[in-house]
Amino acid sequence: MRPVFFYVLALEAILFGSLSASAQITPQRLEEDKYLANGVHHSYHPGNIIDTPAPKGYKPFYISHAGRHGSRYDLGDGENFTLVAETLSKAAGQGLLTADGETLRKEIDLMRKASDGMWEMLTQRGCREHREIAARMMARFPAVFSSRQRKEVDAVSSVVPRCILSMTNFLLEVSRERPSLNIRTDTGDRYMYYLMHWDGRNRSRQTTVRPDSEHYLKENLDPGRIMAELFRDPAAAGEICDPYRFLRALFNCTSFTETMEMEKTVDLYRYFTLDELYVLATDHSDKFYTQNANSLLYGDSTALQGKRMLRDFVEKADAALKAGSARAADLRFTHDTALLPFATLIGFSGMEVKALQEEAHRYWYSGDMIPMGSNFQLVFYRSRRSEDVLVKLLYNEKERTVPGLTPVQGPYYNWSEMRAYFCRLCGMDS
Repeated sequence: MRPVFFYVLALEAILFGSLSASAQITPQRLEEDKYLANGVHHSYHPGNIIDTPAPKGYKPFYISHAGRHGSRYDLGDGENFTLVAETLSKAAGQGLLTADGETLRKEIDLMRKASDGMWEMLTQRGCREHREIAARMMARFPAVFSSRQRKEVDAVSSVVPRCILSMTNFLLEVSRERPSLNIRTDTGDRYMYYLMHWDGRNRSRQTTVRPDSEHYLKENLDPGRIMAELFRDPAAAGEICDPYRFLRALFNCTSFTETMEMEKTVDLYRYFTLDELYVLATDHSDKFYTQNANSLLYGDSTALQGKRMLRDFVEKADAALKAGSARAADLRFTHDTALLPFATLIGFSGMEVKALQEEAHRYWYSGDMIPMGSNFQLVFYRSRRSEDVLVKLLYNEKERTVPGLTPVQGPYYNWSEMRAYFCRLCGMDS
């Protein structure tokens, strides 16, 4: 088994110098913030937000946005919680649980009861995340929402309840701050065409994801220590449930502690060493990257799933830029498996990385790049002194650049050039 701390960050910096250190997951970062191990289940933390001044005379007037739903409960019927609970219950019936194993059984039971009847739904933390994103947007770009000419806000959501509730909470904050705005909301299958395009044919071709994950785990993780901590007879417990399957399920349960705001009630992280947490987190992130982002093997086909949403961005921007338009903002509420291919298609800084599955965590980490509440914003600027419209890209509220395009100044691009680039990506006539 290779030691976990063998990765050479100096080489990574040379290969991917365009990425910030925050895009690399390390044991040191997990030691500083264990919740970062939650990956795609990590709650939304915007961090420091810095705005580069726009070119002289330019003011924001229109925003086009797409956001992932906020923090949620586990998917399905909580299969991971069920697997862990049933394994512990069977072990208890055979007298196999240690004191730590019995404590874990009670903690899992608490989390299951808190989730009962709420599987897949938005948590209260998720509600707050979207209200806070909306509040920051309006405080950051007040001119967009206080224009006398632009009073319309249009919002559409995936048909899934957690997305609808995310949209609702976002717009509750918008209407509270700006009650004079005319807000239209909608959801339905007609919007799923671009909000959640799922290419099952290409997905079925990702044949290496599971085998590569199994190889990585078995090469880097020994389940013996944690099994011995929880079970008096680890071998007998292994007959109840495969140790690797059990650890994966327990790790998944652990990752919902933060989203469910149960940090003061349970502490599932303490059952893992830092090395174990690191391996499980990187394995989960690497799989998600390979399936939904710019994987060296599958990234090109995955990115194509973002074409319909990008086309919607271009079409709605075209309408908003026409003379007499009253549109202040277009808002979309969707899922990680839609937002990430869309972001990969655009290829802005942080999303342009191409890597193999077992190496992806050296350059890209899901907890940074696609946490709960992740969002993409195009902010449009104009000046009375020029006919050129400028635009800047924000991802998770941070300014981003687009490799291959030359900005006018800082992160500000000429919209005509950005539009032409978008049209090439999504197959539209420019």
